Amino acid sequence: MFKIIYREIKGKPQFGVQGETVKIEDITASEEEIQALAGLLNREQVSEINVYDVIENWFGTRAYEELGI
Repeated sequence: MFKIIYREIKGKPQFGVQGETVKIEDITASEEEIQALAGLLNREQVSEINVYDVIENWFGTRAYEELGI
């Protein structure tokens, strides 16, 4: 199970996710986006071994959506 983590860098919010043995900080500044990502990770029961690949793919998907592809 992944939980959302939060910290501020120079007064700006930064969100990440944390599992039992992995902590990935500074994924996004958007609370809405991190909630969607954490929901995906937990819903699909992504293992901590594969979480980096899923996050990388998530960024790629977001980029294509922004470009309208």
